[in-house]
Formats: sequence, C-alpha cells, structure tokens
Amino acid sequence: MKVAIHQPSYAAWCGYFAKIRAADRFIFLDDAQMCKNNVINRNKIIVQSQTKWLTVPVSFSLGDPILDVAFADSTWQQRHRALLTTAYAQCPYFAEVMDQLGDVYRQVYMNLADLNIEMTLAILRYLGIQRDWHRSSDLACPGINDDRLVALVGAVGGDTYLSGPGGMRYQEPVKFSAAGIRLVVKTYTQIPYRQLAVPFQPNMSILDALFNLGRQTLDLLRYEAQALLSQQELATDELAMR
Repeated sequence: MKVAIHQPSYAAWCGYFAKIRAADRFIFLDDAQMCKNNVINRNKIIVQSQTKWLTVPVSFSLGDPILDVAFADSTWQQRHRALLTTAYAQCPYFAEVMDQLGDVYRQVYMNLADLNIEMTLAILRYLGIQRDWHRSSDLACPGINDDRLVALVGAVGGDTYLSGPGGMRYQEPVKFSAAGIRLVVKTYTQIPYRQLAVPFQPNMSILDALFNLGRQTLDLLRYEAQALLSQQELATDELAMR
C-alpha cells in the first residue's frame, strides 16, 4: 500500500500528479503552514510564449495552516478564466478541459485548501485517475517532519511512503524502517511535449499540458517514460514558430 503526501497546491505541475498516480493513497497535507510566494497559491502558465504566474490572491498570517488561508478578493476566478482563455483558447483541448474545470471556477470556497483539493480532484477525474485520498487534518496525527509522515502513512494503512528528493533534507530512513514502512524516493523529470512556447518551458502548471494534450497528458505522469516528442520534432516546432 503506497502512500504519498503533499500540501494541496494550486493547479500543480505534472510531477505532483505523477506522485499521485504512483501511489495507492494520497494525503493532502492541508494543515501544513502556509508559505509566502509558493506554489500552494500559484503556478506558472504560458501567455504569448512567455511564462507567467497564475496567482490566487490570499490573506493569511505567519503560521496559519493552509486550511485557514482566506482569499484576498472575490474576483480572482473570473480573472483566471479570462487569462487562461487569452493564453490557451487556440489549443486543441482548451474547451474540453475548461468544461471539466468549469465548476472549480464557479464554486465558492471557504479557504485555499478547499480550492486546491477540488482543482486537483477535477483534474484527476478528467484524466481517469481514481485514488483514495485523505486530508491530514482529519487524521489527527501528531509530530513534525518525518515523525508525522510516518504517523500519517500508518494511519491510512500504508506500508510504503513515496517521497520526492526534497524530503531527503530532513527525513531519517531509520524512522520509517522502525515503523515497518518502506521509504521510496522518486525524482520526476519533465518530459517535453508540444506547447505554445519555444524553447520548451518545463515545470509549468499541468494546465499547460492539459490544454495542449488533453488526456494524452497521462503519458507525462510517469517517473520512467519515453519522451512524447523527439529532439528533431522539438527543433521543427521551434523553427515553425520563429
């Protein structure tokens, strides 16, 4: 039973969804502290071949958990829809994906965690990825850092924890092994795909891939995968757009 854990992020990058896909159960760490200038409330898109932050305006105090982060204004949803339309309306799957995300941009949310979780679940539904998921705030597991991760994995019946390389800065493998949990560290490498920018811009919000590829985005959500485009195809795209 493989478990992955991460803060709920807004329109996260492909590596986030690759982790969810590789797991059997996913825990949204919704009671983690909010960080300023973080992908928790923003992610990158491409507008007229330039990268731009798609940012949810928020209001919070230092130390607030993500589930207590409020919105700074009530117009951001309309503005995000308008910006995404400007940026991606010419993409082959724009209408299809926006139809799937329509409810996300119409609902009223109590906090940032609710928004991010609903956005993530809508994208998973579109891609046909079904996973058991939980909120850390519902699991009442004490501790910090890897002590809490161990407790959370155990709370949902996991015997394997899927970690990104960043976790190695503080994780102590002995704590996982002592609890009977296998620690697996995975590194996601962005797979190039055809997008509205040259040269290829990696680590964009998954929305960029969805608008360009539709459900073929699934082919990007693997830790070990073949490139969708050859270097020759990417070079041909670049010449065509000059």
